[in-house]
Amino acid sequence: KTVQQDCKVDISEWKPDTSVINTKDPPDIEIFPRNEAVVRKENTLICFINNFFPPEINITWTKNDEIISTEDPFIKTVSNSDGLFHVFS
Repeated sequence: KTVQQDCKVDISEWKPDTSVINTKDPPDIEIFPRNEAVVRKENTLICFINNFFPPEINITWTKNDEIISTEDPFIKTVSNSDGLFHVFS
């Protein structure tokens, strides 16, 4: 056998790993106030992003169509039991 023949045999026996997550669905997103909403009183919004993969995610906050910086430098993705991820921002 040649290397090429061995390779063809190996590839034909290869089966895809069904445990690998392959999702193109958008994540679930919920936005809610940190404190009870009071008219004319500043509040902080929290965003919960759930059911996404891979774990790398870019989160951008805007106010009046302008990008603003976030106060929380400790944004960390967390694994769900199904292999997808969630994060609070």
